[in-house]
Amino acid sequence: MSVKKILIAVDDSPFADRAAKLGIELAEAVNAEIAFVHVFDAAATPAGAWGFPADRISAMSELEGKRLLTKFHDAVPPKMAADSRVHDFVESGKPAAAIVEVAKKWHADLIVMGSHGRGKVAGILMGSVSQDVLRQAPCPILVAPPNT
Repeated sequence: MSVKKILIAVDDSPFADRAAKLGIELAEAVNAEIAFVHVFDAAATPAGAWGFPADRISAMSELEGKRLLTKFHDAVPPKMAADSRVHDFVESGKPAAAIVEVAKKWHADLIVMGSHGRGKVAGILMGSVSQDVLRQAPCPILVAPPNT
């Protein structure tokens, strides 16, 4: 299997920082393109929350997602960035479904993401994005454990 496109799922957690570092290092080693994907769930914030209409909350979430991706770009080696091998996706929706959809559309060869490491019971009760992506992904997944 040849890995030419690595999709790195990120959020604002330290787990995403670890996954991004791992994904970037791997991309450098195999000379692959990378794409960062950040998903915000606009439906998770009720319309009218904080006194803003739903479309405004969605726009603010998208802007914050773009700012977040800037942080991850700072970790990309300059040569990689200069060669236009870095892409961004900011998506709205359920995180696992959106990550899988981006992987399909972008034709990712590998998805790299972090795990919050909540354990079996908490994962069942709260759900797990990484577990859902594992079940639906069109390509292999590398899950960075929380203790790396």
